[in-house]
Order: sequence, then C-alpha cells, then structure tokens
Amino acid sequence: MLEAIKRGSTGWVAKILLAVLVFSFAIWGVADVFTGWGRGSIAKVGDHEIRVEDFQRAFQNELRNIQNRAGRRISTEDARAAGLDDRMSRYLAWQLVYIATGGTAMLVVDHDTDFMFELCDRIIVMDQGRIIAEGTPEEVRADPLVVDAYLGERVRPPRWGAPS
Repeated sequence: MLEAIKRGSTGWVAKILLAVLVFSFAIWGVADVFTGWGRGSIAKVGDHEIRVEDFQRAFQNELRNIQNRAGRRISTEDARAAGLDDRMSRYLAWQLVYIATGGTAMLVVDHDTDFMFELCDRIIVMDQGRIIAEGTPEEVRADPLVVDAYLGERVRPPRWGAPS
C-alpha cells in the first residue's frame, strides 16, 4: 500500500494538488500560526481586545479581595462554585458595553439568557439553525417559541385548523 501511495504521489496530479495546498496555506492560514491570531483572546470590539490574561487577572484580584474580607483562604474551585467566574465574565462584558457606547456595534453569542437580556438592546434568538425571534429583551422574553426553546416552559404551537 505504501508503494502505491509513493507511486501515486510522483504524478503530475499529485504535484498540482500539493501546489494548491501550499498556495492556499500561504494565502489563508499559515500566517495565523506564526502571528498567534486569536490565541488568548476572549473578545474583541473594534480595536479593543479582552485577553485571557485580563480575565485571569480580574478573577485573581477579586478572589484576593474576597479572601481579605473573609479573613481566610478561599480556593479557586470554591470561588468558581460560588459563581465568581460568572461575575467576572459579566464585569468584562460590561467593559465591552462601555466601549460599544462610543459607537462601535458588537455581536455577542451566549446561552446565558439572563445575561443577554441584561446586556443587549436588541436580541436575535436562534434554535437549531433558524431564527425564531428578534426584538427587544422584553419582546423576546415574552415570545412563546423562545420560552419553549430556552426558558423552560413548554409551549405547544397551535395546530393548523384546530379551533382556538
């Protein structure tokens, strides 16, 4: 089998495919490997970026503050179980909102509905790849399809031709 692969790779078709592969990496992807694109970035709005290090620093600072107030050591696991990582995520997200108030639009993808209702002026909700609702947080929260898909109460859509 290896001999067959070796013989097949010496032909002109294989050489063309290899050239196309090298060319595509040169244009679309190999630079990312060397420049570190996307590595360590949690979010980016305009020119502002929140890196993993920013989140970790904010988390550790807040954990230190809580330990000082409690007068005892609190483990990272205990802090996460108490929701400190969620709180720090919200803090950093509000920093992005502050940036966005300068006229920069942003797209946020998250499944934390309470957080999204608090954060966003306009929400588009998707379920299984299709848009099921869009509007203000109040409009989306009241939409029966959103309630059915994400908020927990099962709502059955009306049957066609069934009496109301």
